[in-house]
Amino acid sequence: MRDLTPQTELKLFDEYREKLLGMVTQSVEYAEEMQTDEDFSHHGDRIVDELRYSQRILAENIMPASLFSDFQKGKSTTTVAMADGHEITPCGKGGGGIRLSAVPMTIYHDKNSTQLKINLYSNEKLVSRILQVAGEHLEQTENRYDLDNEEDRAILKAAVCREIQVFQQSNPKENSYDPERLNILRSAILIIALYGTPAHQALINGGYKSINDVQPFISFSLELEKKWANLRTMGFDIVYASDEKNEELFPPKEQLYVFVESIVVPVHSEFMEETGTAVIDAPGTMASIEDTERALKAAREAAVVLYILNGESQLSQSDVGMLKVLRNAGMAEKVVFVINFRRNPLIIQQEGGVEEAILSGLEQNGYTMEHHRKLLYYNAFLAVRAAQGKLIMEGKLDKLTEDAIVLDAQKRLLKFNGTEEAWKKTTSRVLRAVDADDAADNLAEKGLCQETIDEILAVSQWREMIDALRTHVMKSRIGGILRDLGARPVISALKDIEGTLTLTEKAVTSDADEARKRYDKASKKLDMFAEKTNQLLERHFPESIDSEIARDYFDNVILSAVSLAAQDAAPEVFKATGLIGQVKNLGSKIKNTAKKIGGLVNRLYHPTLQGNWGNNEKAPDYLEERCQAIIKAHMQKAMMQKATEWSGKLEKTPVYQLHIRNNVLDVSEKMRHLWKELGLEEEEKLANIKPVPDQLTGEMSVDILNAEIRTIMLNTQVSANLQVSGLIKCFGAGMGAMVGLAYLYYFVLPLDFIIPGFAELLMIVSAAVAALVYAVSAKKKNKEIDKMAVDISRELTHGLIQSKEKILRSIATGEDENGCTLIQEGELGVSSIRLFYVTLFKALLEAQRKELSDNEQNEMEILKLSNEERERIALKAEKWREEKIKPLRCELDGALAEISEIWA
Repeated sequence: MRDLTPQTELKLFDEYREKLLGMVTQSVEYAEEMQTDEDFSHHGDRIVDELRYSQRILAENIMPASLFSDFQKGKSTTTVAMADGHEITPCGKGGGGIRLSAVPMTIYHDKNSTQLKINLYSNEKLVSRILQVAGEHLEQTENRYDLDNEEDRAILKAAVCREIQVFQQSNPKENSYDPERLNILRSAILIIALYGTPAHQALINGGYKSINDVQPFISFSLELEKKWANLRTMGFDIVYASDEKNEELFPPKEQLYVFVESIVVPVHSEFMEETGTAVIDAPGTMASIEDTERALKAAREAAVVLYILNGESQLSQSDVGMLKVLRNAGMAEKVVFVINFRRNPLIIQQEGGVEEAILSGLEQNGYTMEHHRKLLYYNAFLAVRAAQGKLIMEGKLDKLTEDAIVLDAQKRLLKFNGTEEAWKKTTSRVLRAVDADDAADNLAEKGLCQETIDEILAVSQWREMIDALRTHVMKSRIGGILRDLGARPVISALKDIEGTLTLTEKAVTSDADEARKRYDKASKKLDMFAEKTNQLLERHFPESIDSEIARDYFDNVILSAVSLAAQDAAPEVFKATGLIGQVKNLGSKIKNTAKKIGGLVNRLYHPTLQGNWGNNEKAPDYLEERCQAIIKAHMQKAMMQKATEWSGKLEKTPVYQLHIRNNVLDVSEKMRHLWKELGLEEEEKLANIKPVPDQLTGEMSVDILNAEIRTIMLNTQVSANLQVSGLIKCFGAGMGAMVGLAYLYYFVLPLDFIIPGFAELLMIVSAAVAALVYAVSAKKKNKEIDKMAVDISRELTHGLIQSKEKILRSIATGEDENGCTLIQEGELGVSSIRLFYVTLFKALLEAQRKELSDNEQNEMEILKLSNEERERIALKAEKWREEKIKPLRCELDGALAEISEIWA
């Protein structure tokens, strides 16, 4: 960057912003004109929204800042602070009140009014959410369904009802129904039930114009989970049911959030006016896939990402996972780390403390920019209370904010009289929590006055954080507004229009035979590309990969879980059965191996041989089954624990990187090279088709959240044939798991599936338990007990290894040696990891064919016109391209070059 004074830099910024705004506004006008022109309407539709976004960013001179963190880190409170204390998230619930599928909300400065703008999901997007959970119940998942069509609605409702039955038949005690899938099922039920209702129509027609109107979309009922529990008994009728007070279980207004994609709320804010900032309060990450996706989308649309940490501990696994996603998406540079401290910040900053651990963790995860080496500190609650104190003094406190202060005091179990006292007591309590006793004493002595407000604000460190942020914001506005959110997307959109206009020109000047020859030529090249790509896939993704990952799972999960389960189950087995006294009688017969005592324990356990118990009146019925149930429960617990560890580390293991990640990256690079080698980038009919998706990383935790990739997979027949709905279901929990918070429950497979003949193994484990308890009860020396544990572990491991190949096949494929499915219908074994990428690449090839076919169909429609009409279209297309689009694009290219030179 040139050596500019702040005044010069600001002047240059405004100069280029105005210059770009004129060109972008012209681009919008052209695109809108094309939308209304019947000859080119299909060219304008897909880019107008993108152009309008760039236009708004430049016109309003706002710099979008996205707040990013898990739940309960202070995002919503920070939003209120930036809005000068005006409560945006109603009733002070913040992240704690938001449950599933929360709505991203953008707040920006508008000194004249407070209004509400809601962007609604399209019919197609709503249907895709239904298909995501119910698609496998439809015979023709490739059909396009219409929610406005009664027949289609009936079909979709029937599919949703069948999925509800799947949920109802699952075991609630074992949580066998994927929680992420349940979230999607809930949304599907509400969409089907509420679409087209008066409440939905009011939403579409702009019937929600105030903060109070939108409250249900931002802050959900705390009883939401209890209400949904009735889904097991009520089924689809749950949305029309009433509770014990005869009140609607799901009031339509409360559930309309499923139709809201984002909310824009203008408020009066001095901070946002000064800094030219819009604040995006997105959902907390990791609550569900949908929340994480929305948070990432908000981050992509922002020029600065405020990543909020609480300073209570070093980076969590959730933080590490999301930082990785942000970095891989190319957003690391715009991340600023802030600590919303809830205790004395000096404790956090002390040598060898939390701050040092956080900074070290950031560096290890690739955050090495200069501004990543310094954390900004503030207390969001005190910043809010300082701003709200000013509102109280000036008599400007609105009802929503007043209610939030009162409710917050009640939640803190404080007794008070009136809003001002509630404000004072909650503020004083937090001041003492951060070791600001002098300020708390002063507030108690002098009450609400300008001096105490200033003192509260000083303790919050809000001004210091804002000053540091303002400096960074200004630097980011240059690149963010002028380059990344202004010029680049517009240039890309104009290039697309140029390309389609060029195709139109050539199409209308040829006859049908020539057009078919061109498309035949392009199709043959695409076939050649597909053939060579399939050869790449066969070489890079053989089925042997599944066995390698299954072997890793076997070694690191199954083997280590069995002996752990046997040892942990011992106390419960013998407590439940009263065997502790009886095992002493086995002492003279026991040898050092579990195998030899297996028969003795077996006879003792068997219900038909209860005579062995002598005169013991406590002899239990069906002892064997009871012991097995206890041991099986411990086996499941141990498997879950080990599988959790394994799944969390999976993408970092050599076996994954060797067989999946590196192969994905290699295939992607070779496909790009192949595309150029075959001359496809020079083929006019293929010029606008991508060889591979952008930002493909080879890490499922990142790639499965990529909207482009999921769209490709869900909209192709290849994906349907490879059970992509089942495959995505497999990773319902896994999508969250692999980005750091939840666990890959899918890999904790049913035990009878993992270990053929599990009942026999349980007897060996039972014998092992007996031996361990005998050793303890007989007060054997530690060395003898350790030796016995080694013998037991060796015997159990030996038994598993004998069946290893059968087990590996089951883990890899989800089938037994006879080809019978062992797990839920539509699911796969660990082969789903490999098949995700195989499906993606094959689906991409199909999507390319479809795009080429659609282009051909459009051209053939044009060729049906008269020569005179076709010539008219060709001349118009050339004129559009040469006189409007191309000159404007070149002008933008020049402006971008100048901006890049000034602010390199």
